[in-house]
Amino acid sequence: MTDNEWDGPRYDDAAGFVTDYGDSVVDLLDPRPGERILDLGCGTGHLTATVADAVGSEGDTLGIDASSEMIAEARAAHPDLRFDCVDATAFQADEAFDAVFSNAALHWVDDQDAVAERVAAALAPGGSGSSRCETSPPLARPNPSLAHLSV
Repeated sequence: MTDNEWDGPRYDDAAGFVTDYGDSVVDLLDPRPGERILDLGCGTGHLTATVADAVGSEGDTLGIDASSEMIAEARAAHPDLRFDCVDATAFQADEAFDAVFSNAALHWVDDQDAVAERVAAALAPGGSGSSRCETSPPLARPNPSLAHLSV
């Protein structure tokens, strides 16, 4: 991961547009009732909550983020949902996911090959993914190994 500090409480005020842009990623993901979905780089958890509403009580969502500050904010904003503070390059799924999505997070990860391996290991056979990445310097450039996630 890159060395970044986050301020969870201020994030939504300063970068709430990121969640708004993420609605299109959720639309492409097309979450359905009963699915198990991972939000990789969940930030303050608002898109995780959108997906949780779509999969309903018969489904399951998990939001992960490497920032303990962002996870604390996500847990405070959405106390009924699951969020774990974990580096995406080291994530180990306890159960396979039907889908993985990521909005404006993968470009913060230096070792994108490791993320691609972790995502592939987390997906159930036939699982899918969607993502939206930024590519502005000084951020890491998206790696072709994640092309199977890109939409």
